[in-house]
Amino acid sequence: MDRFAYRVHGAFAIAALATLALGLVGASTALASGWSIQPSPNRIGMDQAVFGGVSCASTVECVAVGATGGEGYAVAGGFGGGQTLVERWNGARWSAQPSPSPLGGGILNGVSCPSSTACAAVGGSEGGNAALIERWDGRRWSIQPTPTGAVGALFSVSCSSPIACTAVGSNGLVERWEGSGWSIQPTPHPPGAFGTYLAGVSCVSLADCTAVGSESVPVSQGCLQVQTLVEHWDGSSWSIQPSPDPAGACVSDLNSVSCTSPGACTAVGSYIASGKQGALVERWDGTSWSILPTPNPASGGGSALTGVSCASPTACTAVGSVGLAGFVVGGQTLVEHWDGSRWSIQSTPTGSPLVNPVEFTGNLAGVSCESTTVCTAVWSHENHGTEGLLAERLTGSRWSIQSTPNPTGPTGALTGLSCISPTACSAVGDYVTRGQPAILAERWDGSRWSIQPTPNPTGATGTLNGVSCARTTACTAVGGDAKGALAERWNGTRWSIQPTPNSPGGELLSVSCSSPTACTAVGAQGGGMVVPTDLAERWNGSRWSIEPTSKLEATALASVSCPSTVACMAVGKYVIERWNGRTWSLEATKPAGTYLNGVSCTSLTACTAVGSAAGRVVAERWNGTDWSIQPTPSPGASSTLNAVSCVSKTICTAVGSYTTSSGKQIALVERWNGTRWSIQRTPGAGDGSTLSAVSCVSKTVCTVAGSYENSAGRTFTLVQRWQRTS
Repeated sequence: MDRFAYRVHGAFAIAALATLALGLVGASTALASGWSIQPSPNRIGMDQAVFGGVSCASTVECVAVGATGGEGYAVAGGFGGGQTLVERWNGARWSAQPSPSPLGGGILNGVSCPSSTACAAVGGSEGGNAALIERWDGRRWSIQPTPTGAVGALFSVSCSSPIACTAVGSNGLVERWEGSGWSIQPTPHPPGAFGTYLAGVSCVSLADCTAVGSESVPVSQGCLQVQTLVEHWDGSSWSIQPSPDPAGACVSDLNSVSCTSPGACTAVGSYIASGKQGALVERWDGTSWSILPTPNPASGGGSALTGVSCASPTACTAVGSVGLAGFVVGGQTLVEHWDGSRWSIQSTPTGSPLVNPVEFTGNLAGVSCESTTVCTAVWSHENHGTEGLLAERLTGSRWSIQSTPNPTGPTGALTGLSCISPTACSAVGDYVTRGQPAILAERWDGSRWSIQPTPNPTGATGTLNGVSCARTTACTAVGGDAKGALAERWNGTRWSIQPTPNSPGGELLSVSCSSPTACTAVGAQGGGMVVPTDLAERWNGSRWSIEPTSKLEATALASVSCPSTVACMAVGKYVIERWNGRTWSLEATKPAGTYLNGVSCTSLTACTAVGSAAGRVVAERWNGTDWSIQPTPSPGASSTLNAVSCVSKTICTAVGSYTTSSGKQIALVERWNGTRWSIQRTPGAGDGSTLSAVSCVSKTVCTVAGSYENSAGRTFTLVQRWQRTS
């Protein structure tokens, strides 16, 4: 579990102890030369959307970060399928910003923006095994490399300038940014402690940072001991500052800290004593830390503070939640304010600190105050078991709820891909919404992937299986819907549905365009009580028409490649067919059990087809006269190749998946060098990963697309890129 997880449940200090006990190991997901993961947008449902931190550079510029996740999010801490979330406030409204997510899911816990064009956000990925750092450069968010040896997730970051940031996290991890890269800073280990946890950090200059959290120590007098921890950076090293614990507390921790000067810091958290959880506030006066009295909510329930921001030594705002029982479970939002002499509870919307007008429960996790009278607080609310985003704004003397966009739509998979240059790719697939499939199209512009609006047929849902682009302003995507075959056209501005001739149960699986006015799509027709047969349709620049094919029963054409307007090769289940500009003819029928899923032709006399037979991968080569089988490696059981892209006779890349001896499905990439096929190493996507499409624009640049499953069984789009730099 991480800080997000225990905030969801409210057992702040107890979950902190669980985090301290974890041994975490990180891993890299990118190669300097070879395959790397390209972030692709995954739209996840409103359930389990949460904010973790917020930072405001001015009254009209705020950035909030967090994650969206699927089922089991709260238990898994967001790492089992959660996707990073960034939203931006422009002084009038909140809007979502695209942010990359590592494979396997990621979560952002904290953010710091020293200016409108410089933000650092930190969190974790890979089940909490690895730190995650993202940076905003004024145009886009990107994942930054983290140093090797970094163990655990990061929970908070503070930037005193665009080139000076400090991030802290589990296992006492501290990382430092000095304008060019992140490095690990050694931190002291408290005597007798067997685990440390740093949850918050505040830097007033390059040479002055304060980090707070907790340490676990051996059981004493039958009490499970977790104690507050404060560490200080003086420009050369970190040292421990003694911090008090409430009398009689078995568990106490600090979650956040805000410093206005080297001699004025405020830290907040919670403690457990006599079976009840209470809010904890400590103050640094330049010499020592001391506990400040905090008011108890009128309900008598447990309370905890998770974020604090001080605009001046006499103006601090702390946020958290309060429960109706002894612990913060199913709590309501809590805001407390420091006026220089005492802490008092501030009313949240509707005039009561214990009631929220829309949500049944609410929690505030992060707060940022631009002035003594303007603050923004973020976290989440829960309504009938569905968790959504929550932002509240203090202006003057009252708090009000701000509307925040909740990510819409579920996860998805990409099955078709076409690239005409390193900076222009189109990918298509589908996702499921309200239990029904809906079409999905994404576009690569050389720097990021973005989701494109695509029309769904009126009164029907659908899917797109393949795409082919003749140029940047002419792409054709094909698939199927409840009515039959489906084709859509991209004109450089938008996608639109094209009328297609349909027969019962028709679906198009692949398309190849040799020019904007010459496209061939293949698939199958029939189904249900009708024995399926192969299907081919042709676009002549003005309309689609069905072309006669072999009409073999119980077969389908899965892929097509057209090297010219008068030459196409199509492959499928037990069949290969060829188009000569006038008719389709049966080239070869394969032995029983052979499935060809992909084909790529660089000329009339050079085609490669891939698939599987008897659980092993298959590759066949056309030389203009006949087909021959090429030896191909199969890494595991149920190995298959789904697609292939060739840039010449001697360079082809094929993608698919295989099953390990333990039953895991893993993405597979194989490469043909003119002599033999070999397996290429790719960044791991975990269980349930498969690659369905590949497009190579040169011998050194290839893009592949597919999907992967997280631990909760949710499916996400997956894009990887091959680029040889040497």
